[in-house]
Amino acid sequence: MGRHSTGKNNYALSKEVIALLVAIALVIAAVVAWLFLRDNGENSAADEQAECVSGDLRLPVATASKSVGEQLIDDYAASNPVVRDYCVKPEYVDSIEEAAVYVAPVSPVTTEELSAADRSSTTNDPVAVYASPVGTAAAEAAAPALETVLFPTGEQPETSAIVAQALAENDEAAAKALTEQRVQAVTSAVGEIDKAVATTEDAAPEGFTFTALDGKELVYAAFPLNTTDAVNEEETRAAQAFSDYSGKMFIDAHGEADTNPADVSEPVWSAANPQGGKRITDPQAVDADQATDQDADDSAAAGSPGEPSKTLFLLDTSAGMSEFNDPAAEVIDAVVGDITGAGHEVALWNYSSPLTPGVTKGYRGNVAFTGDADSVIGTAHRFINDGQPQTREAVGAAVAYAETEATTDAPVRIVLITSGSADAADDYAVQALDEAKDKGVSLSIVRVGDGETDDALADAAEFTTDATTPDDLDAAIRSAAGLK
Repeated sequence: MGRHSTGKNNYALSKEVIALLVAIALVIAAVVAWLFLRDNGENSAADEQAECVSGDLRLPVATASKSVGEQLIDDYAASNPVVRDYCVKPEYVDSIEEAAVYVAPVSPVTTEELSAADRSSTTNDPVAVYASPVGTAAAEAAAPALETVLFPTGEQPETSAIVAQALAENDEAAAKALTEQRVQAVTSAVGEIDKAVATTEDAAPEGFTFTALDGKELVYAAFPLNTTDAVNEEETRAAQAFSDYSGKMFIDAHGEADTNPADVSEPVWSAANPQGGKRITDPQAVDADQATDQDADDSAAAGSPGEPSKTLFLLDTSAGMSEFNDPAAEVIDAVVGDITGAGHEVALWNYSSPLTPGVTKGYRGNVAFTGDADSVIGTAHRFINDGQPQTREAVGAAVAYAETEATTDAPVRIVLITSGSADAADDYAVQALDEAKDKGVSLSIVRVGDGETDDALADAAEFTTDATTPDDLDAAIRSAAGLK
């Protein structure tokens, strides 16, 4: 008799065996998943470490407004930037000289600041990275009138220029207001109940009401800077990356913006320039200067000349200066850089008795007033020391030249470096100097060596100091030039 099929698989597993196999499979899957996640985590950490295989890279950022700069720095740092295998660490610095990127408005003020610091931008089209509405702030809200507005040209020169231009009937009125109603910073307006102050909205004094000018805003741009001994190529690349990132974030949040306030005229820009050519970037430093500012205001109100904006170096090159000439030339070169770096001008003359047949005057006007330090630096090293010091003649000529350059708003200081006066009988220089004081001309004297002093000339001078040895020249010339 044959067998009949039941329709069931004779090899079917029991329910217990199937359950056991499923359990084993789940355990294996769990182990595989754990190994995968562990390896993936390790690889992620390794990848992250590989991104910064070159280590950390410092990115020094200078800004025209410390609060604006710190905000941009914090935003960029939060993105964990990596440039060419470096983890970039942006940080605020307070000088353009040591910065890899400068954040500031596109304006003549910024151009002068970069030039004074001997820096240049690596791009002709800096990107916008920040913007704030421009207007006035006052203790009591009111429509601003030009005659009631204070202009903080020391801290916000661009804002001051924009507001003055917008409120004035013409360029002359705007420039006049910027000159006569200037203050150091917005905090100077605190306590002035009847006054308003030109400012951006984000910099308005606490407790003041801000009134925006329609359609006016101050736009900051990022200027990646050229390499120097203090700034290397890697930092310059990081500066460009900072600029690109900040520009993209700005456009995403704000949209496109015009970085150039083109409706401000050249005369108004000139009047808005901060005193000394460099703006204040840290408002906390302003309070310490308020007393000094008030003294300067009182002096100006009394008709006294302000701080000299031009310095004429008058260097004795007679035989008695042989030991001092090279050290004096080195100090002059350094001081010229400091003075022009602050936005002022310098000139350089030398003098001694004539040594060339047919030459009758004992002084030479080597370099006329200029803001270009390179035109002056190195000149004094080429002088030859010989002859007698015809100091009175040279001073008289220098005073006459200074008078043509001086105004009460832009005085001229003559810095005389001398071994004595072989022509002390000549009274013209003393008389000329006395008459020129009201025109903004002053004389500072550095007496060198152990020669006979010219007491009458010293009495007519505003400042006199001695340099007994060449080592004394640095401090003496700096003091005579009004520097520390």
